[in-house]
Amino acid sequence: MAAQLGAWSADSASLALLAVVLVCSTVVAVRHRGVTIHRHCRERLFWGVPIGTLSISIGLCVFFWTVQQGWATPPTTIPFRSWSYFDPEGMVSSSFAHSSVRHLLGNLLGTLTVGTFAEYHWGHYPRSPHRTGGRLRRWLLDTVPGRICCFVGGSLLVGLLSGLFSLGPTIGYSGVVFAYVGFTLLGRPIGTVLALLSSRVLDLCYRAIVSPVVTSGGHSSYVTPWWASISIHGHLLGLFLGVVLGLWVLGRRNRTPRPVVVWGATLLLIAMEGLWALYLPVGGGQFTLYRAAGVAGGVLMGLCFALAVNRSATLRPNRRVGSALVVSVLVVLALMAVPYGFTSVPAGTAGFTDNSSIDVDGYTIGYAEEVPHQYINSVRLPFVGQLANVTTGGVIVVNENKELWWPERTTRELSHRGTTTIRIGDVGWQTPVTASRRAWSPVGNRSTYTVELESGQTHQLVHTEPPSTASPVIDGRRVRIAAGNQFSLSVIENGTPIDRTLLPQPNESITAGGLTFSRTNDSLFAMTNATRVRVATYEPP
Repeated sequence: MAAQLGAWSADSASLALLAVVLVCSTVVAVRHRGVTIHRHCRERLFWGVPIGTLSISIGLCVFFWTVQQGWATPPTTIPFRSWSYFDPEGMVSSSFAHSSVRHLLGNLLGTLTVGTFAEYHWGHYPRSPHRTGGRLRRWLLDTVPGRICCFVGGSLLVGLLSGLFSLGPTIGYSGVVFAYVGFTLLGRPIGTVLALLSSRVLDLCYRAIVSPVVTSGGHSSYVTPWWASISIHGHLLGLFLGVVLGLWVLGRRNRTPRPVVVWGATLLLIAMEGLWALYLPVGGGQFTLYRAAGVAGGVLMGLCFALAVNRSATLRPNRRVGSALVVSVLVVLALMAVPYGFTSVPAGTAGFTDNSSIDVDGYTIGYAEEVPHQYINSVRLPFVGQLANVTTGGVIVVNENKELWWPERTTRELSHRGTTTIRIGDVGWQTPVTASRRAWSPVGNRSTYTVELESGQTHQLVHTEPPSTASPVIDGRRVRIAAGNQFSLSVIENGTPIDRTLLPQPNESITAGGLTFSRTNDSLFAMTNATRVRVATYEPP
């Protein structure tokens, strides 16, 4: 009780201190610059409010909490990824769905900061009326409602293009967030960098409010490299889409930023957001990072953007060459994803058998180890030979209608977690599937384990690892552990099994092959005379 009161007091004191600092900072900022900032906002935005950005943010939250059932753990993501052009539902919805609450929050913060700045850059009030074009064009470009609709519609269109032309089964609004960055980068490079920094400040404040005091220590966890968990290609695609739109806006305005400032801001963007992290999967849950090539590409990208805003008559090449380079890179990025969009994964379970899988409403969920990655290997890309021989393993989800074949939980991840849940489904229905791994680890040897899949009334053992023998020798005998519906042990003498029995329950003892076996918590001990040796350890799910 005292510990709980102490923790509560520490949390309350930290929150109170944070609140005082934030309020005082806000008062000071408003007192000195608030009037000026509000006047500038009202000059660019209706009532000084980013109506389009707020509308989009609300829409993302509604989609996540209703369609994806975001309150579930985990939320439903599989049907909302951009698997294939033969699955239009996933292609259309992938940019507006998210894999977790944390994923949604990250993109919301980016939208509310960089998206607001992009809407400010676009503006709700036209600088000069358009006297040409049809009535619809004049309404979209010359009226406040029309320009708000332009911003929202442009964001949705970029989201759709991001889903169609991002490499691999992507999910999340980050492609559009990077389009906001590209849209403002060439016209307001310093403001763009500050907007990105402000999103990080907001994220830090949110963490400070949610977890004001954290006590932590060393612990084991399963993590993948941070750069292998994000879609670099999708971010770059969104960035170049935004830059192309930004060049169109700059061409209509008398605004010429300095190329060196654009180049410097681009380098800061690349460093802050990890756009230099070019990588390829090599199989077995491992990835290769091409850091030097990525950094070199980032520097060239900055030069390309700088050339695109160069209007100097003496400095060559000029902005036309730079703009052509930007458009060319955008086209190449988009075309890279097209082969995977038209790919067709092998029919059937492809990697496992009927005995190692279950069927749930059109989905097949199975378990396999060291099998060819049917999705990555389905396309042979030039100059990237290793992508033709990528292997994988774990809990694999297959849906022939969606051309879906993907390891939702890798072998290593399942080994670390023991039990994991994935959610399959579609719009209007979702079903959880639980994978459990039970294992015994003989001393001095590999683990032997089983994997079970369960969904509703369906429960099946889908994988049984071969037996494993402990290294200790007790009175000339060794112990072999065998996995199955029930784990068993065999006593081995001179390489021949002489007795076999089921493993004892916790705090129980049994006798087999002249040895006495006792189980204390998760440890199995073998005893004879005055000798007591631990021979195996249980790994609970």
